[in-house]
Amino acid sequence: MTLLFDDTKKLEKALGEEATRAILNIVESSRGEAATKADVEKLRGETREDFARVRGDIRRLEMQIRLLILLALVAIAMFSPNLAALLKFAK
Repeated sequence: MTLLFDDTKKLEKALGEEATRAILNIVESSRGEAATKADVEKLRGETREDFARVRGDIRRLEMQIRLLILLALVAIAMFSPNLAALLKFAK
């Protein structure tokens, strides 16, 4: 892929000279390394697996946080002097 002089100038105007140089270096280094459809599908499958693993991790963390909140509420209730007074009053 070759960029025309006008295209390069448009990039420089929009992004700046340094960013344009970086983009041009990436384009130049990636010549001849086009991804095949199989490569894209493989990457898509790996990405789905990664997302599924992250979702599972998030679900486990949600359960742990809920348990910690419940335990904290029980501990607060058990050691609260107001609860003891309420229990005496309820008898």
